[in-house]
Amino acid sequence: MRLGDHWKRLLALGLLVGALGGLFVWYGTVTYDPALNDYPDEADIAPTPEAYVDERVTLSGEIVATDPVVAEVEAEDRTWLVALEGADGALVRDGESAPGKEIRAHGTLTAPETLATDRAVVREPWELTYMYAISLVGAVWVLGRAATGWRVDPDQLAVVPREHRLPLDTVFASPSVLVSPAGTDSAGETDGEEPAEPADAATSGGERDG
Repeated sequence: MRLGDHWKRLLALGLLVGALGGLFVWYGTVTYDPALNDYPDEADIAPTPEAYVDERVTLSGEIVATDPVVAEVEAEDRTWLVALEGADGALVRDGESAPGKEIRAHGTLTAPETLATDRAVVREPWELTYMYAISLVGAVWVLGRAATGWRVDPDQLAVVPREHRLPLDTVFASPSVLVSPAGTDSAGETDGEEPAEPADAATSGGERDG
């Protein structure tokens, strides 16, 4: 491969990484926009809840009481109680409010501690942990499949499939097998040929005299 091709790939990779980092920074500066169904949340409201009275907001917290539903909302090192009026009738999926459950409610803030609820979703406390745990397991499985079935070819600056899939313990034992030049498998063997046994190597080229 020509040197120019290497530089093109490195430049493209650098631009993509730079763009990804820039998007993270840009997203952090974006404010809420009701026109895009993006409303103020507890992080926005926490410093001055009274400034958001009569505005539509979305709040998340833990249910601490029912009839009416009261949620403990926490953000910006501040915790306060918000009465969610009409929350039970605003649930958008099966479930019921109960102390200890988490709730996410959307509606109009009629007072610093009162929300007239239009829509609400409740879930068990373990559901969020389960979501992250199963996502982590899936990510590890995908990375394991990629590491055992693919390798980085430094000569081509490309990710290429292996001739033979490696056992996962080999990758953990020697991470350097993830990178190997063209013409070799990650285990250090030549593609398509098995290494010669010592006895065969000693007699290769004909039998010795005697």
